[in-house]
Amino acid sequence: MAATLPVRRVAGSPTRLLDRTAWRDAALAWLAQRILFVLAVYVGRLLTTAHGFSQQILSWPQLFTGLFGWDANQYVRIAREGYAHGWETAFYPVLPGLEHLLMGVFGGSPGLAGLVVANLATLLAFGLLRVLVEREVGRRPAQRALLYLACFPTAFFLIVPYTESLFLLFSVASFLALRRERWLLAGVCAALAELTRPLGILLVAAMLAEYVARYARTGQWREARRLAPLLGGMALPALALGVFTLSLRASPSAASPISGELATSWARTLTFPGFGFVRAGGALLQAGLTPNAFQAHILLDAAFTVVFIALSVVMWRRLPLAYVAYTWVTLAVVLMTPSHHWYALASNMRFMLVVFPLFMLLGVWGQRQWVDRLILICSLPLLTIFIVAFLGGGWVA
Repeated sequence: MAATLPVRRVAGSPTRLLDRTAWRDAALAWLAQRILFVLAVYVGRLLTTAHGFSQQILSWPQLFTGLFGWDANQYVRIAREGYAHGWETAFYPVLPGLEHLLMGVFGGSPGLAGLVVANLATLLAFGLLRVLVEREVGRRPAQRALLYLACFPTAFFLIVPYTESLFLLFSVASFLALRRERWLLAGVCAALAELTRPLGILLVAAMLAEYVARYARTGQWREARRLAPLLGGMALPALALGVFTLSLRASPSAASPISGELATSWARTLTFPGFGFVRAGGALLQAGLTPNAFQAHILLDAAFTVVFIALSVVMWRRLPLAYVAYTWVTLAVVLMTPSHHWYALASNMRFMLVVFPLFMLLGVWGQRQWVDRLILICSLPLLTIFIVAFLGGGWVA
C-alpha cells in the first residue's frame, strides 16, 4: 500500500492562510467533534449510572464533572497557587498561565478558563493544519487528515483542558513558518510549544531538517545570511526552557530539577528503545489471561505504539524531511522514556495525537475507500468508549 501511494507534494500551492474553504472545513470538524463528545457523554454516562436502570437525575454540570479530572486538576492547582510543589514542574506553564490570566473573566474559575482556551486553540489548530496539509499534498488529503485527527481515539484530549490543543496549535504554526523559511517565527512558535509540553523542543529537529533539505545539495547551507536566522530560531526553544528552569530554581518550593521530577514523580527514565515493550510484556504475562484493567491498558498501549512505529517507518521518502525528522525524534523519545513500572507504555496513545504528520500520511492513504473506512471504523468506536471512560473518572491515556 505504501509503495503504491507515495505522498504527492503540491509545489507552490496557492492556499492562503485565511482560505475560506479551509477554515470552513476546520469549523465543521471542530463542531462535529464536540457534538459527538456531548452525545457520548450524555448517553454513556446516563446508561452506566447504576446500570442504566436508576431514577437518579444528573444535572448537566454533574454529567461533565470528569472534564477536570486527572492532569486538568494539576493545571488548575498551578493556576491558583503557582508551582508550590516540586512534582508540579512536570506541568509546563503556558496552560496554567493562561488559566490564571483569564480566570477572572470566567468567574474566578481557572478550570473553565482552561476549557475555553483548549477548545479555541483546537479550532485554530484545525484551521492551520487544514491549510498546511493542503499546501503539501492537496485539498482532499487535507480534508481527510483533519477528519482522521478529529476522530482519533484520544482526540477528546483536544476538548478537555489539557495541553494537547495548545501544543498542536504551536507545532503546526511552527511548521507553517519553517516551510516558508521564516526561521525566527518558527522558533517563536517552537518556544511556545516547549513551554506547553516538554517535547516542544523537538521542533528544532524539524527546522534543521528543513534547512538541510533545502540547501545542503547546493552548498548554500554555509552562507551566514541564511544560517544566522536559522540558528536564532533554533535557539529560542532552548532559551525558553532555560528561563523556565531558572525561574523554578529561584522558587524554593519548586526547586527540584525538571528532569528529576519527570523521573521520580512520573516514573519515566531513559533506557533502550523497545525496553518498554519488554516491561509491559512481562507485566501482561504476570497478570495472566483473566480480563483485568492492567491487561486492557497494556494491550491498547502496545497496539497503538506499534502503529506509531509502523507509520513512522513508512513515512520515510513519502513526506518532506522536516515532517519525517520531527516524527522520528518524537518516536525515539517516546520509546526511550517508558515508565519504570507495569504501565510502561503509558500515554503513548495520547502522544500520537499531536504528531500531526501521521495524519497527513493517513490523509493521502485515505483516498482508497477501504482504507478510509478502516480508519473510521477503528477510530470512532474507540473514541466513544474512551470519552465515556474518561468522563466517568477512568484513566485512558
